[in-house]
Amino acid sequence: MFHPHRQKILVGGRRLLATAIAFFVCAALLAGSRAVFAQETVEVDIPDVTRLEIRGGVEVELTQGDVPALLVRGSQADLDKVPYTATSRGLVLGYSRSHRRESFADVKFRVTLPAISEVHVMGSATVYMRSFDVDDLRLAVAGSGNARLHDIRGESLALRVSGSRDIHIITADVGSLEAVIAGSGDILLGSLSTDALDAVVQGSGDMRVDSATRVDTLELSIVGAGSVDLAGVPARRAEVNIVGSGDARLGELQDELDVTILGSGNVLYAGNAEKSTTILGSGRIDRRDE
Repeated sequence: MFHPHRQKILVGGRRLLATAIAFFVCAALLAGSRAVFAQETVEVDIPDVTRLEIRGGVEVELTQGDVPALLVRGSQADLDKVPYTATSRGLVLGYSRSHRRESFADVKFRVTLPAISEVHVMGSATVYMRSFDVDDLRLAVAGSGNARLHDIRGESLALRVSGSRDIHIITADVGSLEAVIAGSGDILLGSLSTDALDAVVQGSGDMRVDSATRVDTLELSIVGAGSVDLAGVPARRAEVNIVGSGDARLGELQDELDVTILGSGNVLYAGNAEKSTTILGSGRIDRRDE
């Protein structure tokens, strides 16, 4: 004999069983995900190095302190692979000697060093550097990496971007600054204090300085279609060389301006500096009124 109410009870039981199974499966998945994404932090003893190389897609915070120190944060699986190498030549982050093809994009580093002379950013890594006194610092970014700096003080600072990403500096107070772009990357500076500025753009990259104290000597070279905006940088003397269709905006110039343009480049400047120009092509130089 057919009993409809028994069928309903059976169906309800199946639904309860399915719900219970789903609950336990979800709980297991959540527990597994917590295990996978659990973050651990380890402290590593490192030698007193002055050279830093950053690889892959890791994130690095660089600070100044009396005692060298390295903090590494990531999953236990990544930490077990030792995603760093310290040698007498320097510190390499985002690279494992035993797992050379491994990606450590989820690993974060905090480095404390008494002094730094070279920082190389490779791949898609990002470095943050804050409140650092340097003698001579060379910072190079290659590939799709980024560098963010704030309150850098020292004798000389050399910046180089090769690829498509950028260097951002909020404030810098240095005796001399050399900034080079090779490719389509950018170098952007907020507030700059320096005696000498040497800027080079090779390709289609952009360079900008928002404000600066008066620069004694300004040298600018553009090869290609790059753009340099130094309208906020007053200078005593300036020399500009453009090959191609690049554009340059200069601040108030006091004494001398020497411009050479080969192609269709443009120069816009302010001030009453004595001007010397050589133009081959359709390029032009104009003075703007303040």
